[in-house]
Amino acid sequence: MKKLLILILSVFFTTASFGATENIHQWIISSLWRTSISLTNACNTDDVDVSVQFWKSDGSLLTGKQISEEYITDSNGKISLHLKPHQSIMVNFEFGYFDAVTYGSGTVTTSYVKPGVECLIGGYYSGTTIVTAPNPYGQGTSYLLNSGKKF
Repeated sequence: MKKLLILILSVFFTTASFGATENIHQWIISSLWRTSISLTNACNTDDVDVSVQFWKSDGSLLTGKQISEEYITDSNGKISLHLKPHQSIMVNFEFGYFDAVTYGSGTVTTSYVKPGVECLIGGYYSGTTIVTAPNPYGQGTSYLLNSGKKF
C-alpha cells in the first residue's frame, strides 16, 4: 500500500503543472483597428509555457484561424508558446487574414513545472492604425495583464 501511494504521488508531481490565467477583455481586428499581445518571460532560469485562447464575440471559439503570418489557432482556439528566460514575443492580429471586422475576448494561461514560479509579464494593445490631424499618432488603449505583475 505504501509503495502504491508513493507511485501515485510521484506520477502526480511529475505531470502536474502550475500557473495562472489572465483575461484579454477584448480584441478587435479591422482594416483600421488592430490588436497586439506582448508577452515576456522575465525570469533568469525558468521557462514558461503559455496558452493564448481566443473567443469570437458570439461566444464561439476562434478555431483553426490564421490570425497572422506566424500564428494559427488550433481546434480549441489556442496558440501554444514556449518562452525561454528573457524571451519576448508579440502576437499581432493581421486584418489580411480576416474577411470582415472581427472581435472577441481571450485568456492567457501560464504553465510551470515547479510550484510558486511566476515569470510571465505582458499586456495587450487595441487601437486605430490611422493618423488624423487632431491625433497624429492614432488612438487606442493598452492593458497590463495581472496589473503588470508576474504570473
